[in-house]
Amino acid sequence: MAHMENRQGLLAKHRQQVSSLGGGVGHTGKGHGPTGEVVVLYIDQKQCGCQSMALPWLYRLPDFTTLAVAIAAKLLHRRSGGLNGMGIQIMTDFDIEVVSLSDRLTHFYWGRNLDHANFIMRVGGGNHVIHQGRSAIVIDTMCIPGQGQWVKDYMTATHGIENFTVVSTHWHSDHVVDNAVFPHDRIVGHSLTRELMLEHRHSLENSTAEGSPAFQVVSPSITFEGRMDLWLGDLKVELHEFGIHERGHIAVVIPDDKTLIAADMLEDPICVMNLGHLPAEFQLREFERMMTLDVDHIYATHCPLETVKAGGYDKRFIENMAGYMSGLMADAASPESGSKPPQAYIADALDRNELTWWEAYEEVHQWNREAVRSAVKA
Repeated sequence: MAHMENRQGLLAKHRQQVSSLGGGVGHTGKGHGPTGEVVVLYIDQKQCGCQSMALPWLYRLPDFTTLAVAIAAKLLHRRSGGLNGMGIQIMTDFDIEVVSLSDRLTHFYWGRNLDHANFIMRVGGGNHVIHQGRSAIVIDTMCIPGQGQWVKDYMTATHGIENFTVVSTHWHSDHVVDNAVFPHDRIVGHSLTRELMLEHRHSLENSTAEGSPAFQVVSPSITFEGRMDLWLGDLKVELHEFGIHERGHIAVVIPDDKTLIAADMLEDPICVMNLGHLPAEFQLREFERMMTLDVDHIYATHCPLETVKAGGYDKRFIENMAGYMSGLMADAASPESGSKPPQAYIADALDRNELTWWEAYEEVHQWNREAVRSAVKA
C-alpha cells in the first residue's frame, strides 16, 4: 500500500511537467539530482501500440514512453546539467501474470484486452521460460516493447538467472519484439527466421502494421534447420522445425517433462492460417507429424490463462487445429461458407471444453477465409 501511495504521489507531483511538454496526463518519473542516481519511469501498458520518433539517444518507442523519458531527461538536465552517468530504470505496469507451471517452466501472461490498439493484445497470450540453476531459455520475447525486459528482470530477481538464451520460434513481431534486451546473450532461431526478420526489418522498425509498436530488430545469432538441442545443465531442450503457421517455425520440447511449447502453431480457439508459402495439405501432414511427439502437456502463446493454470492441453489440441483447417478447406467452394460462423468448425471441441471461444478470433477467422479463397484460386 505504501508503494502505491508513493507512486501516486509521484505521478501527481509531476503532472504539471507532463502537461507543459504537451503530453497530457503523465506517466513520468523523478530525477534525483547528482550523477549516478536513478530516474524511475512508470509506464502503463494500456497506451501501447502508438508510434513516434524517439529522442536522438533512444530507439523508437511508443509515444507515452518517449514522453516519460523526455520529462525525466529534462528534470535531470535541470538538476545536474546532463545525463552522463545517469541510470534510467523503467518500472512498468504491464499487468503480466506469472504462472509457475513446474519447478523449471514459468509462463508470463500479458492478458487479453478486447479494447487494445494492438491486435495481439486483443487475442492475448504470453511467453514461456525454461530455467534451471543460474541459466534460462526464454521462448520468445513478448509483444510490446518493455515486456521482454520485465520478464528478464523478474527471472534475474526471483531465480537468480545470470545466463540467458533466447529462442525465437518465428519472425512475427509478437515473438521477437524485445530481442534487443538480450544484447550479450545467444539468440537461437531457424535460418528462415533470421532471413525473414532482415527482409522485413523496415516494416518492423517503422511500425507499418496498424496498432503494432515499432521496435529494434535483432535477429537470431545462431541458426539451424530441422533439429537442434539445447542444454540447461543436464536438462535437454529440443528444438523441432515444423511447417505450420510460418516458414521455419520452431516447436520446443522438454523430453523429461513430456512438454511441448508450440507457440503459434496451435492457438485457442483457432489458429492463424498462413497458406501463401505453406499449402494446407502440407501443414495438415505436419500436424500429423506433431502427433508423433512423445508429449503429454502442450502450451501455446495465444490461449486462455485458465487453461494454462489447469495444466495446458493434450494432443487433442493438435487434432482440433487440424480439424479446423480441414473443415475450412473443405468448405472453400461452398457458397454458404461465408456465413458459417467459426464456432461451427470447432463445435465439438467447444462442447467438450477442449477449446474456449474468444471474440477477437472472429477477425482471425475472416483472415483465414480470405487465405483459403486465395489458395483455392491459385
